[in-house]
Amino acid sequence: MKVLVIDGGGRGHALYNKIRQSPLVRRVIVAPGNAGILSQYRRAVKTDDIEGLVALAQRECVDLVIVGPEAPLVGGLVDRLHQAGIAAFGPTAQAAQLEGSKIYTKTRCRLWRIPTADFEIADNAASAEYIIKKTGFRVIKYDGLCGGKGVVVADTEDEAIEAAREALSRGSHILIEDRLQGYELSVIVLCDGVNVLQKPLKPNTDFFE
Repeated sequence: MKVLVIDGGGRGHALYNKIRQSPLVRRVIVAPGNAGILSQYRRAVKTDDIEGLVALAQRECVDLVIVGPEAPLVGGLVDRLHQAGIAAFGPTAQAAQLEGSKIYTKTRCRLWRIPTADFEIADNAASAEYIIKKTGFRVIKYDGLCGGKGVVVADTEDEAIEAAREALSRGSHILIEDRLQGYELSVIVLCDGVNVLQKPLKPNTDFFE
């Protein structure tokens, strides 16, 4: 196969290095890539240029596109690639809402009875302050994509109110959550929409004890 990796950072570099080791792959190109990858394997198309990336995949006659960043996934890149008849690894725009909107994800958790921290939604500073004072919740989350920097775990009520005002200055809605105590564990799986592939967990027993 000829594979196109969409990414401009370290993740894309790691994908490039690993994928090119496969005997099933004859060539890997990256858009836009980074300086650690030889220029002959890089293509100067930005990750948010949906139509440009589709055109690149068509021009290069790639067999598979692997999308790294969240923004083009939320923007519907995988949908457009599928429409063009090009295989793509990554969620559709509808599925990517789970990453693109914390409110969408939390309301789905509540709807489907998936355990999650209790929460309220605020759309202005006054309602945010009321919720914080009424519930004691002090975890403030910006709703949209924010590069992993959209959460404030406040220690005091005043800090939570200030964080809520700041988050609302960047968007129309925010999440205000209860603060959970304990360990955090991430489980990463591959899913094709029906089937799930998970690497068996081998936890450190001392940690979990």
